[in-house]
Amino acid sequence: MVDRKWLEENIESYIEQIPVLEPDDEEWKNRRVAELYVQLEFKKLLNSHLSFCSNHDSLEIREIAEDYRFSN
Repeated sequence: MVDRKWLEENIESYIEQIPVLEPDDEEWKNRRVAELYVQLEFKKLLNSHLSFCSNHDSLEIREIAEDYRFSN
């Protein structure tokens, strides 16, 4: 069992290590991160991630922010 507070404080550094090898991988990765934060109920991290997505150059990644803002 992982300490929830530790996980919330450290999860971003682990997520940053996930490689993006193909252009489509970036959208996939960012959508999975949003799903993970929803499942873990990390609202602060989710909101930060959605802010990142909403300012992204990629339309597909901006759509992640739109999709999850309504469920947040």
